[in-house]
Amino acid sequence: MEIVIENVTTAAEFADLSKVRRNVFEKEWRARVHELPLQSNGKVWHLVARIVESQQVVGTLSVVDTSGDHQLHRSHALYFPEESRVARMAQLAVLKEFRGLQIPSALIHEAGRRILQPHYFDFSWLLFDARRAQTCRLVRDFGYTVSQYVLQTDYGWCRILTRYETQSRPAYDLAACDVHELVGGELRNSRPEIRAV
Repeated sequence: MEIVIENVTTAAEFADLSKVRRNVFEKEWRARVHELPLQSNGKVWHLVARIVESQQVVGTLSVVDTSGDHQLHRSHALYFPEESRVARMAQLAVLKEFRGLQIPSALIHEAGRRILQPHYFDFSWLLFDARRAQTCRLVRDFGYTVSQYVLQTDYGWCRILTRYETQSRPAYDLAACDVHELVGGELRNSRPEIRAV
């Protein structure tokens, strides 16, 4: 299976992205989340993970420029230096049957390469499940730090993961990731090709 990470630029691509988010957030999690706009004057970017063979979108991630939004930051107990460029990684969703293939890591990696670095963001942050935050791959491989506090959010109980972008660079290597796949009823190591386009 080959998976590509793509920028979302058209209404049709955005409809595919929205379908994945409805499946994950509304149907699976029973949560209502605010839909981010497709066009936002350079303040919101969207990425999707798509299976090449079927063209099915199986994962999504948006990056939202929250620079200067002190009210939003304070509501999440975040404090950044006054002139900092700050980005929120938002609405990361992967269809259930495609979890375990490191798609979230590939989306985060590409967001850093395509959006955070070229737009000179100083910090990035996201909400993450409170129970799994300390041991997640973003902390282990991407250098995110975990908040000491837990917040009740639309996604449930979460911790905030933050990263100082100008000092950290992803240690994640897509070619070397350990990916597991069920083959013939047996779990074995494989490396599906995930590439950027």
